[in-house]
Amino acid sequence: MRILLLTSDNCNQWALAHRLTAVGDLVGIVFSENLPGGSVVPQQKHPALRRLTRAPFNWPFRNAWFQLLDGYRKEFQSAPDVSTWNVAEVNGELTSEVITNTGPDVVLVSGTNLLRSQLIAHANGSSRYGTINLHTGLSPYIRGGPNCTNWCLATGRPWMIGNTVMWIDEGIDSGDVLATEGTPIDGGETLLQLHRRVMDHAHDLTCRTVTAIEDGRVTPRVQGSFGTSGDLYLTRDWGPSHMLRASLYMRTRYRHAVSQQGFTDQRERLEFVQVGSVS
Repeated sequence: MRILLLTSDNCNQWALAHRLTAVGDLVGIVFSENLPGGSVVPQQKHPALRRLTRAPFNWPFRNAWFQLLDGYRKEFQSAPDVSTWNVAEVNGELTSEVITNTGPDVVLVSGTNLLRSQLIAHANGSSRYGTINLHTGLSPYIRGGPNCTNWCLATGRPWMIGNTVMWIDEGIDSGDVLATEGTPIDGGETLLQLHRRVMDHAHDLTCRTVTAIEDGRVTPRVQGSFGTSGDLYLTRDWGPSHMLRASLYMRTRYRHAVSQQGFTDQRERLEFVQVGSVS
């Protein structure tokens, strides 16, 4: 399986890239800076995210994120020794050129801006299988960002903490689902440990899904066929009130909630797509 990875240049993505080398031929990585419209002006980078980083209630989540990256950096030091390209924004012409020149079997997207229809069409037409997206949340139940695990905490629904691999479309985490799994948790995790478990599980699920695609053991499921359309969360909605709710929930209710039978019952009510399932 020839894999081309479109991602951001973060240590957690280096970890994913290393995992991919064990299940296929990683032909290259396109690192996107995720600047709006391809802008290279630092002052224009993610104004909504800049506001979030200044919010005092967001400190526990920022701290967990940076500790997560530090942990991956110590473990991997760098991305795998494969061809890499750097772009300001993933939808640029260079990305299309790389797809054409590398001729991948599958294009994997993780941690970039939304792909535009033109790039999606080009990636699908230039690869054997098409383009898949890793979403660190359970679609269709929890979609969007900036972090679906934190949204689960803020809304008091830890049973929805998990990961999805899907074919990509023009929506936000809305493509046909290839595999979904709830992340195994026991309630004893710190916030950092919880995010590390989700991320490691995401990488593992992605690798197993890639293998299943190559083996012809997948049957995509349209998200509209689930019993719910779920919830879409946007970065601009992650404000101080949600930060405070998530922080308090993690500190006072998370351990008890996950240890109760109700957690298992709620997770069993969710509809999952098993990796490698065929009709």
